[in-house]
Amino acid sequence: MPVTGRISVAYRVLAVLIIMTDRRSLSRGICAGFVALFCFAAPAHSINRTIQQYMHIAWGTTDGAPSGIQALAQSQDGFLWLGTASGLYRFDGVRFDKYEPNSGEMPAGGVRSLLALPEGGLYIGFQLGAISFLYGGSITNYTAGDGVTAGAVGGLVRDASGTIWAATSKGLLRFEKGHWAQIGEDWNFPGKLIRSVLVDRQGTVRRTPEAVVKVLPRASNDFKAVGKHMDYIGRKGELDLETDDGERLSGRQGKDLLDDWDLDLDEVRRQATLAVTKGRNPPKLVHKLMFSMPPGTPPEKVLGAVRNFAREEFWGQHRYAFVLHTDEAHPHVHLVLKAVNEQGIRLNIQKATLRHWRSEFARNLRMLGVEANATERAVRGESRKAKKDGIYRASLRGDSIYVRAQAEAIGAELLRGNNGVEPGKRTLVETRRQVESNWQNLAISLAEDGHKDLARNVQRFVDRMSPPRTERELVAHELLERA
Repeated sequence: MPVTGRISVAYRVLAVLIIMTDRRSLSRGICAGFVALFCFAAPAHSINRTIQQYMHIAWGTTDGAPSGIQALAQSQDGFLWLGTASGLYRFDGVRFDKYEPNSGEMPAGGVRSLLALPEGGLYIGFQLGAISFLYGGSITNYTAGDGVTAGAVGGLVRDASGTIWAATSKGLLRFEKGHWAQIGEDWNFPGKLIRSVLVDRQGTVRRTPEAVVKVLPRASNDFKAVGKHMDYIGRKGELDLETDDGERLSGRQGKDLLDDWDLDLDEVRRQATLAVTKGRNPPKLVHKLMFSMPPGTPPEKVLGAVRNFAREEFWGQHRYAFVLHTDEAHPHVHLVLKAVNEQGIRLNIQKATLRHWRSEFARNLRMLGVEANATERAVRGESRKAKKDGIYRASLRGDSIYVRAQAEAIGAELLRGNNGVEPGKRTLVETRRQVESNWQNLAISLAEDGHKDLARNVQRFVDRMSPPRTERELVAHELLERA
């Protein structure tokens, strides 16, 4: 057994591993100096100790410790592993040895990150764009052909489900079925440089996907249009509709369901009201909602989360029906909700309503083991509003009349030199100031509680927020970049 293993028996290793650094090396994120091991001769449950109560042993370069230390991990067999600019080292409590596997060859370049698995095995991230897995003296290497993008692998973590994630200078990677998959915009992730990746107490990787809830805007205010929508989401009878009372309706039963909801009577009442309020848009008979998650999310979990959400929010008040769609990469559920409840009170959806629904949808996903966030756009440092569904889809195809007209109008203003400040800019800047202040206060609190690494990550997140821009400024910025 390695010496570190014997130490862990004798001292119950309340071990804190510290890399001493100078300020210059910290600015580069490269640790150099000596390794220190703190142990206390006490029972394993004695954790409320000050630093002065721990035994301190230090190893410097004169004791054989390597320089340029960038990562540390302790494997299940007790060995301490050090990732350095010159390769991988193993420490047994007495000696530091540069490690070479018994089977296979170690990739070239320095080691930037390490992840030891509790069941055994060590993941190794390299400076030159490679990831390896070391187990029992044998090494398996993953490079460009296995999906590992070029660039430094700065962080490796495993989430609560057992999935391995890698932070690289080219983006975020996820290990699945023997291949490293790039995480991109289909996960609501920009795919840019990632210096580190963390897992929180619930086992959630910090780059957690955002739960999406949309209200589809059109054709909700007459009986015929609602019937067509029911046909559409049921794929003209190919998909079963699930109702608020737990029934599964097969075939084209959307119209029968609307009759059961008495939407035809609502239509008669609405037409009578229109005679009095002529000229106003008619009120909606239903609200058309869509709940979605990024590709890779188990569709049955999305359906289960919507089912539980709807039961908690609407059951016994508003009639509803929903159906799962899996014909696109991202699993999503369409839900049709009767606008007037059983007591005759109309539901008006406000921004606060949508925020609450997103939060509850995400919570129900987490209860089913699917990690999901429902963070407000401003808190994420984003200022661009989501486009309406039709405009968004047309823009993806490159034939959005709205986007083209908007760009042409802003381009003409730029040519005329019209760069005036928009009325909403002041509010946008003030909101960003408050958001940044709250994040920085959180970073200070984390640092004071001893979570310095997490505090630094919060501060980095704030530092990397893009400047607050209005929609006009964003379009203008994109036009100027292309010019």
